[in-house]
Amino acid sequence: MICVFWGKEKSGKTTCALTFPRPLFHMDLDVGGFARASWRVDLKDVVTKPYATPVQIEKMLGQQREEEAGKITLRMPKKVIGMKELWTQIVVDYVKACQDQNIKTIVIDSGTQLWSICHKAYLQELQEKQLLQGEKEAHIRAQLLSIEYGEPNDRMKSLVFTARTYNKNLVLTHYPKDVYAQRPTEHGIEDYRTGEIDIDGFKQTKALSDICIYTDQRKTSDGYKMMAKITLSGLGITLIDQEFQDLTYDKLIQIIKMSRGEK
Repeated sequence: MICVFWGKEKSGKTTCALTFPRPLFHMDLDVGGFARASWRVDLKDVVTKPYATPVQIEKMLGQQREEEAGKITLRMPKKVIGMKELWTQIVVDYVKACQDQNIKTIVIDSGTQLWSICHKAYLQELQEKQLLQGEKEAHIRAQLLSIEYGEPNDRMKSLVFTARTYNKNLVLTHYPKDVYAQRPTEHGIEDYRTGEIDIDGFKQTKALSDICIYTDQRKTSDGYKMMAKITLSGLGITLIDQEFQDLTYDKLIQIIKMSRGEK
């Protein structure tokens, strides 16, 4: 099963993911998420590994001074550092986990961060080619062109296909993002928030997954409860919009079987 849990921070995404079949390999890309969720579930046969995103010191400072023709100028640094190496480590560990016959589930936490690392790693590769060709750092590209996202897209799709090839459960957690649309105004075309939300990250995530589940913390008469709502399903259309409390893998499988009339 390729399953996506998406929702705001602390809404129960990782908690749900950690209930999937063991042994389970958890890839902690948003370092700290595992620690927040781990106390809620039994961690027997669960292994987690953190992948800290390289700290871009110059980007954090926001500006870099340099002298040009005797003048002091300020500019935003463009060079990406460490993302290519981080992506390589993620892929190596992921493939190793897929090839491990004992591992039943791989959790990537979060898929939103994975997509950010993926396309920034490719940008770093293109920047390094420019520098090798003698381009000055001040003049290297700062972002990918729309046409250049084909390579990062293929790399993300390959991750999903690898899990299917080795018959693994793959669970991805994602954050939500606002959905924008355009409308004409007296000042021209403007973007506006529609009030809807969607999965933040790789655009083909929904198309490649078997089921997408939105998680939320909701106040009830008995206190706050973790709610889960199925927003997309390739495992049965009757599952869409069904909502459940304290969802686990076992409950999910039971729900899927019931929707098919199975025991």
